[in-house]
Amino acid sequence: MESEAYYPSVALTRDTLSRYDVVTTTRLGSDVPILYPSWGSYDFYAPRSTAPGVYVGGARVMAYAAISNCAAQNGRLQVLAALLDAGVTVHNYGRCRQGARRADGTTPLSPAAAAATEAGRVAVAQAGADGAPVSWVAAKMAVLPRYKFTLAFENSAVPDYVSEKLYHAFAGGSLPVYMGAPNVAAFAPGGRGSYLDVADFPNVAALAAEIRRLDADDAAYAEYFAWKTRPVVPAFETLLARTSDTHIVCRLCIKLLTLFGPAVTVAVASAVTAAPFEEHALSDGECPLPPPSLSYLTAGGIYSRPLAGQALPARIYLRPQLQGEG
Repeated sequence: MESEAYYPSVALTRDTLSRYDVVTTTRLGSDVPILYPSWGSYDFYAPRSTAPGVYVGGARVMAYAAISNCAAQNGRLQVLAALLDAGVTVHNYGRCRQGARRADGTTPLSPAAAAATEAGRVAVAQAGADGAPVSWVAAKMAVLPRYKFTLAFENSAVPDYVSEKLYHAFAGGSLPVYMGAPNVAAFAPGGRGSYLDVADFPNVAALAAEIRRLDADDAAYAEYFAWKTRPVVPAFETLLARTSDTHIVCRLCIKLLTLFGPAVTVAVASAVTAAPFEEHALSDGECPLPPPSLSYLTAGGIYSRPLAGQALPARIYLRPQLQGEG
């Protein structure tokens, strides 16, 4: 899922809200919000990792990163470079690495910084023992727990847009160093005190000093995992109850039936795949959106145009998604 920083048309503007009956985006102000966290998707309570570290030159590399978008609009590569300069060692497993260039031809990191994020990295398995391809999530989660810190740097800083980066760190037993949504605290199962937020520090040097301190002080580091012995904070429990406790398709169907009553007909189209329109009728007690429509929902799409001249009672706007690390 991508934020409005890259798809301005999905921002909750007066124009968007006036043109569509139902709006679904990652913003909590949407009629039917669609978010990353859910109980079934991530093991929030995975314990602190005891996996062996990754060593280069006799020293354990502190942090994992998976940065692929070299043209992120929030300055995360500058923060990464400053952390490296301040003595925080990082391995980047994303596609933004040595030789990568932005659209304008410039390199995202200096050659020395890029080389430092690659030297001594763990080889990532591309296939399992049975020869079947390994998913990018499985490959990531096989490596991430070997680092005490995870740079969970979003590619934008938009309210409510908190991606899998934060939750993969929790699930891997690694301490997230987060950069992105200003209201991330509401999206953290342990609330404040379960992660480091770049925005909480006056500068990157102060952040780096705290990472180095925690790396050297095991008791202080362990305090960031104490929340895993307690229930999730009320704000996070409320967030999931409002959103992910019920699947997005079901919530959308409920919203449509509530607004328009039984026998609603909607036209489904994908804004990403340009697939042909499909027509689906909704009725009381059921919501027969088939699997293809589910893929449209998760890929993003616009429900807006009528089929073959028919009137369309419900117009729904969904935000787009890109697969994999951003």
